[in-house]
Amino acid sequence: MISTVYDNIIKKESSMIGLPFEIVKAVIKKESNFDPYCELGGAVGLMQITLAAAKEVGYKGSLKALYHPATNIKYGTKYLSSQIHFWADAPTEDDRISLGIAAYNLGQGRIRKASLLAKQDGFPHLKWSFVRKYLPKLIGESKQLSRRRINITLNYVALVKTYAAQFSQSHDNMMTFADSAFIK
Repeated sequence: MISTVYDNIIKKESSMIGLPFEIVKAVIKKESNFDPYCELGGAVGLMQITLAAAKEVGYKGSLKALYHPATNIKYGTKYLSSQIHFWADAPTEDDRISLGIAAYNLGQGRIRKASLLAKQDGFPHLKWSFVRKYLPKLIGESKQLSRRRINITLNYVALVKTYAAQFSQSHDNMMTFADSAFIK
């Protein structure tokens, strides 16, 4: 498995919140490539969480303290979980996770809006495969919503899921090796 110095923290926080370890690790890989000092557009640390997002899930500290890996992972995981759990009525776990990952990247309001547009047109509005097709309809609603920005989110979801699958496969392979190494 591609292990990092943060794996134990990721395992602890993902387990406490009930998210798959591989999803949280994949978000970190995509957001910061495991760089705790990463900073972009007001988002900081391993999970690139903003101070406002961290406060939404109970954080009381400073922006500077959000750079600390354990703190960043704790509140980033809580925030990711809130984005995924918003979609509790989605038909599959994959839909919930995909919608939540998209919301983590683009904002819950924008993903909800695309979902509502799909619903208005009579499509399954809680299925990622349909919601993703409605994201381009949001282009131009604000200066930030360009075709490029929508494509970034679509690629973001795909990459996070790809990384998660790789981490899961690596983990499964390591477990098989570890199990077989101790069988006598």
